[in-house]
Amino acid sequence: MKSYKFTYVLMIAALAASCTKDHGYGTLSPDGRKTPLLVEATLGTKTATKASDNYFDADEHLLSYVRHVKEDGSSYSSVSADKAPMLVEFVYGGSAMTAVDASVNMTSDLSVDGGLYWDDFSDSSDPETDLRTQGHALQSYYGYGYNGGTPTTALDESAGVLGWTAPADQSTALKVRNADLLWSTTQAPVAYSHSSANSGGVHGTLTIPYTHAMSKVSVNIVAGDGFSSGAFEDTEVKLLGFNNSGEFSATDAVVSDTSAEDILMYGADETQTVSKPSRLFSAMTVPQTELTVGDAFLEISDVDGNNYSLAITDAIMEGWGSQLDASKATMSGVHYFITVNVSKVKVSVVATILDWTAVSAEGTGSILFDADVVNSGKTNDVTASGASFDLWRLVKADGDTQDMSNDAYGTMETTSSFNGSSWVNSPVIYWADAQTSYYFRALASFGGSSVLSSVNGSLEALQGRDIVWGTTDAHTGKEADGTEHPYAAGQAINPRTSEVPMVFEHVMSQVTVNLTTDASAVNLVGAAMSIAGLYDKGTVRLADGDIEDKSSTAEVTLSGLLSGDSAETGTKFSNVLVMPQSLEGRTLSIVLADGTRYSVALDECLVSGTDNLITEWERGRNYTYTIVLSKEKVQFLVRVKDWVETEGSGNANLDWD
Repeated sequence: MKSYKFTYVLMIAALAASCTKDHGYGTLSPDGRKTPLLVEATLGTKTATKASDNYFDADEHLLSYVRHVKEDGSSYSSVSADKAPMLVEFVYGGSAMTAVDASVNMTSDLSVDGGLYWDDFSDSSDPETDLRTQGHALQSYYGYGYNGGTPTTALDESAGVLGWTAPADQSTALKVRNADLLWSTTQAPVAYSHSSANSGGVHGTLTIPYTHAMSKVSVNIVAGDGFSSGAFEDTEVKLLGFNNSGEFSATDAVVSDTSAEDILMYGADETQTVSKPSRLFSAMTVPQTELTVGDAFLEISDVDGNNYSLAITDAIMEGWGSQLDASKATMSGVHYFITVNVSKVKVSVVATILDWTAVSAEGTGSILFDADVVNSGKTNDVTASGASFDLWRLVKADGDTQDMSNDAYGTMETTSSFNGSSWVNSPVIYWADAQTSYYFRALASFGGSSVLSSVNGSLEALQGRDIVWGTTDAHTGKEADGTEHPYAAGQAINPRTSEVPMVFEHVMSQVTVNLTTDASAVNLVGAAMSIAGLYDKGTVRLADGDIEDKSSTAEVTLSGLLSGDSAETGTKFSNVLVMPQSLEGRTLSIVLADGTRYSVALDECLVSGTDNLITEWERGRNYTYTIVLSKEKVQFLVRVKDWVETEGSGNANLDWD
């Protein structure tokens, strides 16, 4: 921990060009009768808090209450007779001195109006009050440095007590400087010395060491991933509930009768910390602010539109513990420093005391996902390593509902891939700020092995391609501020620290046809089936997963797979993925090897056991048609099932072709 000490030596006298020497005992006053008082002022601190680079500021006014005291046994008491104590004001000129060096002539840097002499405190010849007799001395009873500020309660000179208030608005460097208060406690008396050993003017130097009466708090905010240069341009930081007013007693360095207020801190220019934007905010506070874990500490507003709040944490208390008093309160002369790493959502802190080394412990703040597939007959298949999906998001403005157009979603923002334990976004995406909510929608292809794969940003739906569409699942989410929020499926999601759960469903329909027959009646070897006029292209609408812009039609052939070696007892035709669509006018054609033709009007099929016509293929459903061919009639059984194995059955008569 660093400590700074700056020493200035002053022979305070109004010197004439032809001044005389008093036999080598010091430079006398112009009339040759009075001996000058030598003054040394130092600036020291526990950990440097000075607003202006830890120096006395130019034109800074330093006060010292100097009194004539008499030795009384092992102590000194004030001499009330003869001349009264004097509140002396020194003015620092401005020449910087970076080290203690008594040989350097600093006579132009501290000045007192009219000079200062030992005789100013006593000119009595009475042994009881004569400053030059044994047992008498001068003492700096207390000292103050206002540094541009003004006490809110006038200084009581005899007691050394004043009131001091740091403004609630410390948004400029000058306001911080003016809020600083220096003080000096009661010092050891200095006896008058006029011996030959003190020739050259070095006799009876009155040393007045000043330290900082205030506490200083600095917050270095470092922007994490997702922020760029200029993120702190409009940022404001408010220190919450810190003391800014109190009564100061310099004689014994005691602060009392404190009161607290929120303090707007001064922000220096933005810099770069480990290649990341950062900005340092500072404020002067009155000591004795008690700190408790969980209490409000900081409000950080508008970091590129993001707002943050921070409470006192265990890490802060641990980092500052050695510089807090027994009641866990701040102390005079201590610079409390903290590094706050902010992300698009999360906040983390590192508390340090100067000298300090910044340690990063930032949260990423990226948008994380959990994913599942429904209507597939299986659950959580997407969590196989290598699974991936493409993600779009739409900003939800206040009062607006979701836009149904794909243009509103813009371009794909990221691909989220499962690495075996978690979803990783490439590129990483963030919450824009603490207020903006998003609709999230996703697309992927279901490759037949129960593993999702990215569709590379394509919105095109194609015949035979198993596409899954994702939306946010119904759930209770944990917001960025820690509160819980219930969400309906598909609802816009507020910024949060927890994952956003995605649920996927198939956007296509699946059709399976089984042919059976009495072998003595119909030979199915070589049979072929097709459906003409089906839509085979379209565009997935991100808002709800429906397919729109169905613009082209084609004949779909169902390729047959023999169920047995003889193939005379039946043929099972494989599944085909088709576009959800109306079945009006759609016909299933069956052609046997001998040329016999059958047709099924698909919009006249009934769900088994009901009078409900199957007039359209709906997305996410598996339609299984079981058709029995005989020589003179055709029977069929229709089974409609979701891809979560919901089943039904039915039959109907078919017309001959």
